[in-house]
Amino acid sequence: MNEEDQKRRPDLYVGFVCAAGTDLTEIKAQFEAQLSVVGYSRKDVKVSQLIKSVLEIPDQDSEFERMKALMAGGDKLRRHSQSHQGVASLTISEIRRLRGGEDDLPSSTVYLIDSLKNPAEVELLDRIYGRNFYTISVYVPKEERAENLKNKIAKSLHEPPGDAHQVLASELIDEDEKGAEKADQDVQGTFPLADFFINSKIDVKSQSLIQNYLA
Repeated sequence: MNEEDQKRRPDLYVGFVCAAGTDLTEIKAQFEAQLSVVGYSRKDVKVSQLIKSVLEIPDQDSEFERMKALMAGGDKLRRHSQSHQGVASLTISEIRRLRGGEDDLPSSTVYLIDSLKNPAEVELLDRIYGRNFYTISVYVPKEERAENLKNKIAKSLHEPPGDAHQVLASELIDEDEKGAEKADQDVQGTFPLADFFINSKIDVKSQSLIQNYLA
């Protein structure tokens, strides 16, 4: 593939769906490595940071309090927006900012969106970006995610991990899976909407996914 062909590659938009306690670091790195082979660069869109910024959520020392505040913030944006699409609209605005206003000019860039938590977000992004948008759900066993969260919570409090931190981790996982209202976080309802699924228990390199569609 010559340089001119690479420049004509359309921008791609990848929305990850994952439950609380999932670490996407390796998966993002593998996506960057695979897509760089066909001329793509990577830009990250961290949804939690957008929520924090637009609602001016203060910093929290406790990882538990930080995540609770972000969950509540996301729910607030969805509840007070048309069709519960406030978080998705915020994500689209950030992508436009990153593109620098060049909306009609492809730049062979993949935008990795971390992460989508409600079906309304998948619906709007799919409508806006069409065939260039992919949703990828990442499976990590609940026990592993709970352990990750327990350790993070304890570390943020400068305490050794214990039963109290496990209880807090379980609370976050339960709230993340299914909120009280339709507009709330609903990973349980969003997860099956994906175009692709990644199992964290299988080598990520063997799950090539999108690159196959660009060949």
